[in-house]
Amino acid sequence: MEENDDKSALISPVNTAIATQLGNPAFKALSYLIGSVLDIPAAWLDQQAQRIKDKTAARSEVTQALATQTAKTAVTDPEIIERAKAALVDQVYRRQVNKEAVAMKTIENLQADPAPEHSDGPSEDWLAKFERHAEDASSDQLRSLFAKLLAGEIRNPGAISQRTLHVISMLDQETATLTRYFITTFLKVNKLI
Repeated sequence: MEENDDKSALISPVNTAIATQLGNPAFKALSYLIGSVLDIPAAWLDQQAQRIKDKTAARSEVTQALATQTAKTAVTDPEIIERAKAALVDQVYRRQVNKEAVAMKTIENLQADPAPEHSDGPSEDWLAKFERHAEDASSDQLRSLFAKLLAGEIRNPGAISQRTLHVISMLDQETATLTRYFITTFLKVNKLI
Protein backbone atom coordinates (compact mmCIF):
# COMPACT_ATOMS: atom_id res chain seq x y z
CA MET A 1 0.00 0.00 0.00
CA GLU A 2 2.86 2.35 0.85
CA GLU A 3 4.36 1.96 -2.66
CA ASN A 4 1.06 2.99 -4.28
CA ASP A 5 0.90 6.05 -2.02
CA ASP A 6 4.40 7.00 -3.17
CA LYS A 7 3.37 6.63 -6.83
CA SER A 8 0.26 8.76 -6.42
CA ALA A 9 2.32 11.49 -4.77
CA LEU A 10 4.59 11.57 -7.84
CA ILE A 11 1.81 11.86 -10.43
CA SER A 12 1.71 15.40 -11.78
CA PRO A 13 -1.54 17.34 -12.14
CA VAL A 14 -1.31 16.78 -15.88
CA ASN A 15 -1.17 13.01 -15.47
CA THR A 16 -4.06 13.14 -13.01
CA ALA A 17 -6.09 15.06 -15.56
CA ILE A 18 -5.12 12.58 -18.28
CA ALA A 19 -6.24 9.72 -16.07
CA THR A 20 -9.74 11.21 -16.07
CA GLN A 21 -9.72 10.96 -19.89
CA LEU A 22 -9.15 7.16 -20.04
CA GLY A 23 -11.19 5.53 -22.75
CA ASN A 24 -11.23 8.86 -24.54
CA PRO A 25 -9.21 9.66 -27.68
CA ALA A 26 -7.71 12.53 -25.69
CA PHE A 27 -5.69 10.08 -23.60
CA LYS A 28 -3.71 8.88 -26.61
CA ALA A 29 -2.93 12.40 -27.78
CA LEU A 30 -2.10 13.86 -24.39
CA SER A 31 0.03 10.95 -23.23
CA TYR A 32 1.94 11.14 -26.53
CA LEU A 33 2.49 14.86 -25.99
CA ILE A 34 3.76 14.83 -22.42
CA GLY A 35 4.59 11.21 -21.63
CA SER A 36 2.51 9.69 -18.86
CA VAL A 37 4.01 8.24 -15.68
CA LEU A 38 0.81 6.37 -14.86
CA ASP A 39 1.10 2.60 -14.59
CA ILE A 40 -1.88 1.49 -16.71
CA PRO A 41 -2.22 -2.27 -17.25
CA ALA A 42 -3.30 -2.45 -20.89
CA ALA A 43 -1.85 -4.47 -23.75
CA TRP A 44 -1.93 -1.48 -26.08
CA LEU A 45 0.09 0.64 -23.69
CA ASP A 46 2.57 -2.20 -23.19
CA GLN A 47 3.05 -2.41 -26.96
CA GLN A 48 3.52 1.34 -27.22
CA ALA A 49 5.96 1.28 -24.32
CA GLN A 50 7.99 -1.50 -25.97
CA ARG A 51 8.06 0.42 -29.25
CA ILE A 52 9.35 3.48 -27.41
CA LYS A 53 11.93 1.38 -25.55
CA ASP A 54 13.15 -0.06 -28.85
CA LYS A 55 13.46 3.40 -30.40
CA THR A 56 15.14 4.69 -27.26
CA ALA A 57 17.66 1.83 -27.31
CA ALA A 58 18.51 2.58 -30.95
CA ARG A 59 18.86 6.29 -30.22
CA SER A 60 20.91 5.49 -27.15
CA GLU A 61 23.43 3.55 -29.23
CA VAL A 62 23.79 6.44 -31.69
CA THR A 63 23.95 8.97 -28.87
CA GLN A 64 26.60 6.92 -27.06
CA ALA A 65 28.73 6.72 -30.21
CA LEU A 66 28.42 10.48 -30.70
CA ALA A 67 29.15 11.14 -27.04
CA THR A 68 32.26 8.96 -27.18
CA GLN A 69 33.56 10.80 -30.22
CA THR A 70 32.66 14.20 -28.74
CA ALA A 71 34.36 13.31 -25.46
CA LYS A 72 37.54 12.39 -27.32
CA THR A 73 37.44 15.73 -29.11
CA ALA A 74 36.46 17.85 -26.09
CA VAL A 75 38.76 16.34 -23.46
CA THR A 76 40.95 19.40 -23.73
CA ASP A 77 38.13 21.72 -22.51
CA PRO A 78 35.86 20.17 -19.81
CA GLU A 79 34.22 23.56 -19.16
CA ILE A 80 32.60 23.39 -22.60
CA ILE A 81 31.20 19.97 -21.77
CA GLU A 82 29.72 21.28 -18.50
CA ARG A 83 28.10 24.26 -20.23
CA ALA A 84 26.73 21.99 -22.95
CA LYS A 85 25.21 19.64 -20.37
CA ALA A 86 23.62 22.56 -18.51
CA ALA A 87 22.22 24.00 -21.75
CA LEU A 88 20.79 20.61 -22.75
CA VAL A 89 19.06 20.12 -19.39
CA ASP A 90 17.62 23.65 -19.53
CA GLN A 91 16.34 23.09 -23.07
CA VAL A 92 14.70 19.75 -22.27
CA TYR A 93 13.09 21.17 -19.12
CA ARG A 94 11.74 24.24 -20.93
CA ARG A 95 10.26 22.10 -23.72
CA GLN A 96 8.57 19.77 -21.22
CA VAL A 97 7.08 22.74 -19.34
CA ASN A 98 5.68 24.10 -22.63
CA LYS A 99 4.17 20.75 -23.65
CA GLU A 100 2.56 20.24 -20.24
CA ALA A 101 1.08 23.75 -20.33
CA VAL A 102 -0.44 22.99 -23.75
CA ALA A 103 -1.73 19.65 -22.41
CA MET A 104 -3.42 21.32 -19.42
CA LYS A 105 -5.13 23.88 -21.66
CA THR A 106 -6.21 21.06 -23.99
CA ILE A 107 -7.75 19.20 -21.06
CA GLU A 108 -9.66 22.36 -20.10
CA ASN A 109 -10.95 22.63 -23.68
CA LEU A 110 -12.00 18.97 -23.72
CA GLN A 111 -13.70 19.20 -20.34
CA ALA A 112 -15.82 22.06 -21.67
CA ASP A 113 -16.58 20.19 -24.92
CA PRO A 114 -15.60 16.49 -24.80
CA ALA A 115 -14.48 14.51 -27.82
CA PRO A 116 -16.74 11.77 -29.14
CA GLU A 117 -15.83 8.37 -27.71
CA HIS A 118 -15.73 6.72 -31.14
CA SER A 119 -13.03 9.06 -32.46
CA ASP A 120 -9.61 7.56 -33.12
CA GLY A 121 -7.96 10.85 -32.24
CA PRO A 122 -4.97 12.35 -34.07
CA SER A 123 -2.61 10.20 -36.11
CA GLU A 124 0.90 9.56 -34.80
CA ASP A 125 2.33 11.54 -37.70
CA TRP A 126 0.19 14.54 -36.82
CA LEU A 127 1.06 14.19 -33.11
CA ALA A 128 4.79 14.02 -33.87
CA LYS A 129 4.64 17.29 -35.79
CA PHE A 130 2.36 18.85 -33.18
CA GLU A 131 4.76 17.91 -30.38
CA ARG A 132 7.69 19.61 -32.11
CA HIS A 133 5.72 22.84 -32.44
CA ALA A 134 4.08 22.72 -28.97
CA GLU A 135 7.41 22.29 -27.20
CA ASP A 136 8.42 25.77 -28.38
CA ALA A 137 5.12 27.45 -27.39
CA SER A 138 6.33 29.54 -24.47
CA SER A 139 3.73 32.34 -24.53
CA ASP A 140 0.27 31.86 -23.07
CA GLN A 141 -1.31 32.91 -26.37
CA LEU A 142 0.54 30.28 -28.40
CA ARG A 143 -0.13 27.62 -25.78
CA SER A 144 -3.84 28.46 -25.94
CA LEU A 145 -3.81 28.30 -29.74
CA PHE A 146 -2.04 24.95 -29.78
CA ALA A 147 -4.40 23.62 -27.11
CA LYS A 148 -7.41 24.57 -29.23
CA LEU A 149 -5.84 22.96 -32.29
CA LEU A 150 -5.09 19.73 -30.42
CA ALA A 151 -8.58 19.61 -28.90
CA GLY A 152 -10.06 20.17 -32.38
CA GLU A 153 -7.92 17.42 -33.88
CA ILE A 154 -8.87 15.04 -31.05
CA ARG A 155 -12.55 15.74 -31.71
CA ASN A 156 -12.26 15.48 -35.48
CA PRO A 157 -9.07 13.76 -36.73
CA GLY A 158 -7.78 15.22 -40.00
CA ALA A 159 -9.49 18.58 -39.51
CA ILE A 160 -6.29 20.50 -38.68
CA SER A 161 -3.59 20.34 -41.33
CA GLN A 162 0.09 20.04 -40.54
CA ARG A 163 0.58 23.22 -42.54
CA THR A 164 -1.69 25.03 -40.06
CA LEU A 165 0.55 23.81 -37.23
CA HIS A 166 3.60 25.16 -39.04
CA VAL A 167 2.03 28.57 -39.66
CA ILE A 168 0.87 28.91 -36.04
CA SER A 169 4.34 27.98 -34.78
CA MET A 170 5.82 30.96 -36.63
CA LEU A 171 3.50 33.56 -35.07
CA ASP A 172 4.78 36.20 -32.70
CA GLN A 173 2.82 37.01 -29.54
CA GLU A 174 0.87 39.94 -30.99
CA THR A 175 -0.11 38.07 -34.14
CA ALA A 176 -1.00 35.00 -32.08
CA THR A 177 -3.46 37.07 -30.06
CA LEU A 178 -5.11 38.35 -33.23
CA THR A 179 -5.07 34.92 -34.86
CA ARG A 180 -6.65 33.22 -31.85
CA TYR A 181 -9.94 34.92 -32.72
CA PHE A 182 -9.86 33.58 -36.28
CA ILE A 183 -8.87 30.07 -35.22
CA THR A 184 -11.60 29.98 -32.58
CA THR A 185 -14.12 31.09 -35.19
CA PHE A 186 -12.87 28.45 -37.66
CA LEU A 187 -13.09 25.72 -35.04
CA LYS A 188 -16.62 26.79 -34.03
CA VAL A 189 -17.85 27.00 -37.62
CA ASN A 190 -16.51 23.52 -38.29
CA LYS A 191 -17.98 22.29 -34.98
CA LEU A 192 -14.57 21.35 -33.59
CA ILE A 193 -15.22 23.30 -30.38
